[in-house]
Amino acid sequence: MGHLDLVNLAFSSMRRKQLRTWLTVLGIVIGIGAIVSLVSIGQGLQEYLNQQMNALGTDYLIVQPGSLQSLTSSSSVMGAVKPLSENERKAIESIGGVAKVYGEIDDTMSIEFSGQQGRVLAVGDTPGIFEAFPFYTLASGRFYTAGSNEVVLGSDLANNVFKKKVRTGDAIKLNNVTFRVVGILEEQSGLYASANSVALLDVGDMSRALGTSRVALEYDQISAKLQPGSDADAVGTAIEERLRNMRHETNDTQDFTVITPAFITNTANSILGTLNLVLGGLAAISLVVGGIGIANTMFMSVMERTREIGTLKAIGATDRAIMELFIIESGLLGIVGGLLGCLIGLGVSFVMNQFGVPSKVDLSLVSYAMLFSFAVGMVSGLFPARRASQLEPVEALRYE
Repeated sequence: MGHLDLVNLAFSSMRRKQLRTWLTVLGIVIGIGAIVSLVSIGQGLQEYLNQQMNALGTDYLIVQPGSLQSLTSSSSVMGAVKPLSENERKAIESIGGVAKVYGEIDDTMSIEFSGQQGRVLAVGDTPGIFEAFPFYTLASGRFYTAGSNEVVLGSDLANNVFKKKVRTGDAIKLNNVTFRVVGILEEQSGLYASANSVALLDVGDMSRALGTSRVALEYDQISAKLQPGSDADAVGTAIEERLRNMRHETNDTQDFTVITPAFITNTANSILGTLNLVLGGLAAISLVVGGIGIANTMFMSVMERTREIGTLKAIGATDRAIMELFIIESGLLGIVGGLLGCLIGLGVSFVMNQFGVPSKVDLSLVSYAMLFSFAVGMVSGLFPARRASQLEPVEALRYE
């Protein structure tokens, strides 16, 4: 018997038991569909985040108060760490490779406009930061200037919070201090979506509006723009040494964190890599269940086709040919399930994209899924196929 004859026999057997065949294939379809859709979402998130990081460039670094452990701990309290001072900002600016340094204050403030009052997250930055770091695009107006009591509002805050939309030129009150709206941001998405609901203003103006809550100018974050060609990691190391000396701290006790582009990218890729592994593992559980279904179906097929096996052996089929027949049949179950699962996974990925969830399906993922499903099918059918090949022709012909 040739290989093509064995393939035809395998297809013939699958057609005779169509309901059982499709129920067996369904387990593989669910497993492969889950793998393709979940892994594609993980890959899409990773690519999207890398694009966002690349848009920032590599010529910057960020200094935040608090150790790395306190920044990543959900129980950390911002007030429990020592803020960054103006002297530290100036010290960072004097380090070689640093072009300009910007201090930032984050705090909630009362807001009043057109007779309505509420609370808003205000972000005070050194003027010029938005030219150095083009995070945001203005829908109208311009960015604020230093010491002028000017404010820029996020799109949601300007358009949806008050009964009357806020326009450039309008006056609002922050902590009962009057500010003139000079700009409104375009709607932001992705990593910058939080800016839709904030008020941006000069750090000095904000400090004065906060009054006694900010006795001295202290920063919640310092951003440094580097000179062209500077090594961000080397500059970051120099900043750590300078601030440790100023604070009389050691490497083990330092209460601040220097974040470089490489640190952000590596951390994000590590988290998303682990996420992809977990998602793939969860989906693989479904595939294992599908493999067990194939093994069960093949065992049943061996029992039901015992006389057929005896007949094939009686007319000259070898043990190897019988084993190959059942392995081909189980492999076909796997590859049919893999094909349908890939189609479903692609469909889920497309739908998720339409709802704004980034997903990416490449040829290597589909190829891997197809090969994996075929391998699962063949491995699942290996033991039943071996059992079928060991049946004695005479005993098989007598089987009822």
